[in-house]
Amino acid sequence: MLKKMGWCLLTGSLLTSGLMAQEKPRELPGAEPIRPPVPVVPSNELPPLFVDTQVSQGSTYVDKWSFSADYLWWWMKRAPSPAPYVTTTRVQGEGIPQEFAGSLGDPDTQSLVDDRNLNFGTFSGLRLRASAMGPLVGLDLGGFLLERRSGGDFIAADMPTTPNGTDGGFPFLARPFFDVNANRENAYFISVPTFTSGSTRVSEQVAIFGYDVNATVRLACWDNVEIIGFIGHRFLGLNENLDFNDRIVSLADQPAEVAIFYAGQPVFRNGVVSITDSFHTSNRFYGGQLGSQTRVTLSDLLSLSFRGSVALGVNQQLAEVQGVTSLKPAPTDPDQTPRSTVGGIYAQPTNIGSYFRSVFSYASEGEVNLEYAITPNLTARAGYSILYWTNVVRPGNLIDRRVDRRGVPSDPSYVATPVPPVEVPVFAFKNSDIWVQGLTFGLELHY
Repeated sequence: MLKKMGWCLLTGSLLTSGLMAQEKPRELPGAEPIRPPVPVVPSNELPPLFVDTQVSQGSTYVDKWSFSADYLWWWMKRAPSPAPYVTTTRVQGEGIPQEFAGSLGDPDTQSLVDDRNLNFGTFSGLRLRASAMGPLVGLDLGGFLLERRSGGDFIAADMPTTPNGTDGGFPFLARPFFDVNANRENAYFISVPTFTSGSTRVSEQVAIFGYDVNATVRLACWDNVEIIGFIGHRFLGLNENLDFNDRIVSLADQPAEVAIFYAGQPVFRNGVVSITDSFHTSNRFYGGQLGSQTRVTLSDLLSLSFRGSVALGVNQQLAEVQGVTSLKPAPTDPDQTPRSTVGGIYAQPTNIGSYFRSVFSYASEGEVNLEYAITPNLTARAGYSILYWTNVVRPGNLIDRRVDRRGVPSDPSYVATPVPPVEVPVFAFKNSDIWVQGLTFGLELHY
């Protein structure tokens, strides 16, 4: 009897367990139904922060080419000058002026040619750029060239109205310098009313150019913003010439009237003394460059682009100094052979020559453009650019205004082999900086 009851209890328990397993779980009022988890499928796509997924799918190695040309309307930092190059005096009249007339220490001195005359004005130029861009990396290269421009001035005094007249030589003209013999400011006379009639030309020429070659990488790409970084090589070139040319015609008939000399000897009527000082510089920058370009799409037709870079490297500086004084003898001179002697005023055997050195330098550039899509493949743009370059040598910084009169061929105290020897002016490199900036107008073709 007990054995039969045990089997019944066991069978009932198994049946009850089976029925409970087949019942659906009871849901509480307001509770979310329980759903099985969705399987996770791994994805190989990069997030759009690094690359545009629409560009990367089905694209070739180079999927965008672009070519651009910009007209540059730029201006440049004014050429440096240590002091006025040509002066005159408020005191005008016949006769040789006072000894230090035209010098910077004279309160009656007025400047005629200084750094304001060496303002080059605006430059026209051309900038070209080409690039090839793939899904992630690409190549970019470009270059620019500004026209060669000149600055300076030319001033000439009048000549006598008659062959033997003494009514010429106005206005008074002089070249100021620091006189180490007198230990004060002084000036050489170019034109002295009734005694000499002279002219002077101060001119400076400048040319700047450059190129860069870069590897590019797409750093970010959103719906309306694209950022491209680049790294590469940068080259810049700067050539400048500063020249002084004085031409002095003697109006003197007697030794007491002589106001111009050659090699220590007086020059009489219609004898011509020409004085030339030349300072030429060349800068060549080679460096590594790092930068980025950002383009923001404003609408279907308008976009805004920014480009900036910094290049670090070496600047090779070359400087050349030349000076010569020449004589075309007066008609009364028995020897009519033209003559010349090394040395001008600022350029003497003590600093004449060629000099070279290499220094550290850096160049930075910034550019902003507003772009308008004329067609899907052609864009017009207008913007502003600036280029800044450090540690360049410029001609005005080579001038040493200290002059020993014994070494100047047009001075009455000139000595061919002075004792003690002449020691000034001296040559010395002096670094400066330069910037060019202005407006740009261009077209870009891309496909």
